[in-house]
Amino acid sequence: MKIRPVSYGSVGMTAAADAISFPPPGFHVQVTQQRVGSGSERFAAARDALLTWRMHTTVGLGIVVTQVGDNDGYQGLRQNDEGQWQLASHHREYHFAADGTAYVTPGTELTVGGQWRRETVPAAYRIIFNVNETRRCGFAWGTLDEMPLTGEEYFGLEWRDDDTVWALVISITSVPSSRWRWLTEPALRLEQRLRNRRLVRSLSPVNQVV
Repeated sequence: MKIRPVSYGSVGMTAAADAISFPPPGFHVQVTQQRVGSGSERFAAARDALLTWRMHTTVGLGIVVTQVGDNDGYQGLRQNDEGQWQLASHHREYHFAADGTAYVTPGTELTVGGQWRRETVPAAYRIIFNVNETRRCGFAWGTLDEMPLTGEEYFGLEWRDDDTVWALVISITSVPSSRWRWLTEPALRLEQRLRNRRLVRSLSPVNQVV
């Protein structure tokens, strides 16, 4: 199975504290977060919504999975004991929501429509890594083609020590070329900020994600 290369360097940078504080040249960081409830039940319900694409489809983004991959393909990234990112070498583990829907898995390729003004072709992404822990979960996708904003984004959920549950989006992206001259960078950043706010709010119980 042929693996398409991503369209940026520093793969896995949304999980690196130094890249978030000091992004690569030409890249810009946006971190958006919002409290979406408290307690284990809220975390479990929001986890299912996040890891089965409902975080995105609730706000009107069109998610189309184009390739899930297989156990001989790309398995995503995992951190070693020194905190360095390496290609995962073991078979993919599948997890499922309470209704039986499969969670997002590394290596999945997809297209996403409805993100940017005047977008005519859905943007292509690959899931770079996922996180599925007792009090933290999420996944990162990376761009496969040159887009208005190229790079990596992490969509996550945290059940913190004070029992509150928070949704967050970390975007580390750049404007790659003059191809998107019809949209200025400030306009693109504003669209991204508004989209990310809608995404974190989509995991609130008022949006009926349970």
